[in-house]
Order: sequence, then C-alpha cells, then structure tokens
Amino acid sequence: CVLKRTHFCSRQVMQSSLRLAGGGPHSRSPRMENIYTVMGESPSALSNHIIKERGEGWTNDLSTMILFVQNFSCDSLQHLCESASSKGATVLFADCYGIVGYLPDKSSNIEVLEKGRGREYNCIGGDGGEGVVAALFYHESSTIAWAPGLPDLPASHIPGAHMLVCTDTSPALDTLHRWGAGLYYGGVAKSTLVMLPGAARFTTVPFFLLASRSTSAAAATILGEADDGAAATTTASRLAAAVPAGHCVSAAAALFPCFTRGKNLYGRNGVEAASVARALEA
Repeated sequence: CVLKRTHFCSRQVMQSSLRLAGGGPHSRSPRMENIYTVMGESPSALSNHIIKERGEGWTNDLSTMILFVQNFSCDSLQHLCESASSKGATVLFADCYGIVGYLPDKSSNIEVLEKGRGREYNCIGGDGGEGVVAALFYHESSTIAWAPGLPDLPASHIPGAHMLVCTDTSPALDTLHRWGAGLYYGGVAKSTLVMLPGAARFTTVPFFLLASRSTSAAAATILGEADDGAAATTTASRLAAAVPAGHCVSAAAALFPCFTRGKNLYGRNGVEAASVARALEA
C-alpha cells in the first residue's frame, strides 16, 4: 500500500481512498488474502460492478468490506452492506473528503475531491462529485476488522499491520500504543461507521482498523510532486524493496493523500494516481 504521509495531521485532514493500480481488479499473492477493489459512481453502479466481476456469490468467503464514500449516505448502501453482513462479513464505512478508485466504465483511475475542499487553506478547491470505492477482503484467516466496542484482540492475534481510518487520532493512537509495534497506514475521514456480521444497521465509531495477522504489507511515502512520475517511480521501487520474502507487489494499492494535494496541488485531478499506476505497472 502506498502512503502519502507517515503520520496523521489534525490540521490538514487526510482524504481516505483506495485505488487500483494496474490493469485488472483482482489482487493475489502467496499467503495473502484475495483483494478486490472497484469504484462506482453510484451505489447501484457499484453493486453491478461487483456482481459482474465476482458473480452472484461475491459474498462467499468475504471477510471484510470497506467502503470509501463521497457524497452518499450509508442508507443508500444499506442493501449492499446487509448482503455482506448477512454472510458473516464486517462492513466498514468511511465518509471521505475525496476518493480515488478504479472505474471500469472509464477503464482508469478516477479522483474525486469534495467541492471547494482545500479553500480553507487558500487552495484552489475541489471540483465536487460523488462515488464509492469498495475494497473487499477475502479469507478470514488473513485479516481481522476491529473498532471500539469490540473485545480486545488476544495477545496471540495482535496483528503486524493495520489500515487505520479515524475521525480523531487520539483514541486510535492510544489503541495502537497498547498493541505495540507494527506497520500503520491510513488516514482521517469525516465519519467512520461499522456494521458487524449479522447486523442490519451501522454504528458510529471514532475509528476502525483492518488488521493483517501477517507482515505481508508494504508501505512507502511519496515525497515531492509527481508530475513527471519520478516521485511515484521512486515510491514503487521502495514498495518492491519492502515487500516481504515470498510475496509480490500487488496490483491493488491504497493511496491516502492529504486533500491539499491532488487538484489543489497540480491544478487537475488524477496526477498521482496515474503516476503510481504507471510505476507499478513498469
């Protein structure tokens, strides 16, 4: 996964997003869960994409579904979420300042930033738009979803890597400190919710984690601008070097840029997504 920052910043709140680098939507590597990620411009479009690619049995062996959302309520995604929850999956929901994802209709990575977002820091501001990026994680033995209110993980299950999405860094970091060392990556959203397996409703939480029980995750930070692709190429090299032995660089990558980047930095959308995609495909 690709990080834009290695820390959380309360002033420049981060845009949580998941995107696809490369040509296909599936990601498989030895001893890792199967990851599927796709973007839809509406809840119904997202459902259609998932069913088209994964089939009617898309919930089979599904462990966790994360939804990174721009301008849609959790109610509008209720049917999709209940379908996953009823089959034993945990659903995590993040209301984001912007999203980046692979849109099959356009066969490319699309960046959407909340309208006007960034003007509070004297930036040009986002163009607006809407969409949902879904990340589906299969095979329960590899990952575990956790949020406040759930039982603490036993010491034998403390994970080696965590995707953290939060609205307030303090309680999240307190939890990570209790769990000790590990690889942490993620960002800050406007709100975070969780639907537990078998539940029919969301519960608001200050943060959620998707934790990997293995150390089969790699992270890198893009430093500087990516207009010429140099920064992204360097980042891809770092990712390749950081991947644990026996694994390969995944076709799926997570980007967590500050909303002062993207349109607010380059004057147009999709610059870093395209640069990272080209670098990972090389």
